[in-house]
Amino acid sequence: MSAATDALGVPLLTSDMMEPIRPEQKRHLPAIQDLPGIPLHTITGYIMKGGVQPSRLEMCTLFSITGKFLSALNMIYSM
Repeated sequence: MSAATDALGVPLLTSDMMEPIRPEQKRHLPAIQDLPGIPLHTITGYIMKGGVQPSRLEMCTLFSITGKFLSALNMIYSM
């Protein structure tokens, strides 16, 4: 976490900053993670920030989400 810095080299996040936030955000992880085999997010590129190269993610459009959701339902009910 300490590797990510701004343009001046100041750390963006520290463990002390994240401790009060982590429990609340942990509750939301299942809602933002892709279902197995059904990606709801698309990698649109990569950027370099403070020596770290995170992915740029984009949420699928409503039309593609609906199609993927229906595919997921078909997979679940065909088991």
